[in-house]
Amino acid sequence: MNPKTYEFTAEIKKVTDLDGAYIEFPYDVKEEFGKGRVPVTATFDGLAYDGSLVRMKTPCHIIGLRKDIRAGIGKQPGDTIQVTIQERDPKQPKANAVYSGKVGKKSDSKTKQKTIAKPKTTSKAAASKKAPANSEDAAVEAYLNAQPLERQGILRKVQQVIRQAAPDALEKISYGMPTFWQGKNLVHFANFKNHLGFYPTPPAIEHFAQELADFKTSKGAVQFPYAKEIPYDLIEEITRWQVARQIKGE
Repeated sequence: MNPKTYEFTAEIKKVTDLDGAYIEFPYDVKEEFGKGRVPVTATFDGLAYDGSLVRMKTPCHIIGLRKDIRAGIGKQPGDTIQVTIQERDPKQPKANAVYSGKVGKKSDSKTKQKTIAKPKTTSKAAASKKAPANSEDAAVEAYLNAQPLERQGILRKVQQVIRQAAPDALEKISYGMPTFWQGKNLVHFANFKNHLGFYPTPPAIEHFAQELADFKTSKGAVQFPYAKEIPYDLIEEITRWQVARQIKGE
């Protein structure tokens, strides 16, 4: 599998004569992945989604944006969104809805209509039966060890401050990123070439808009450039706010 994460800005394009939309993948898929159809985990303005890169009578490979996804990020054809793409192991269960890949065609009547799965809420007692509190999934450690040495210190400090803010959360890999889960996903973080990606959900981005004014944000995501000092205190504060929301059932 290709371990790279591709990050780019894309315009949402409309499927002619249908209420459908997609974005184009601006790389040569066969050169990057060695095959024509690629299962991927993507984020659209911070909203994670499992689908496939396909080429269906289009000039390049695409991934579809269903109506419910567009509603979730508040974007429509003609709007620009921030996208990340990472190859997904097809043997692993899909985390959410999968686009049919049929540009310009309606889904087959035999195909079950799916919607983006909402995280299942689970009590702390039930969660403790699955794994002990503060458990560090081996996959998280593998992810951190796979990053460039000059970035590992930053990523591990981010992990540490999130642990301090969410001491009862479980750690795992979700959507290809280290994730802290407490009844639902609290925050994700990930390493990119020039920045740290932090994903604390859209309500957090909106609530901390003033504090994040100096950084590039999209719905549910913020980029902290490595060229600047990483705001660890702000990451911790946002995580604590997320924990408080989860406890209140928001």
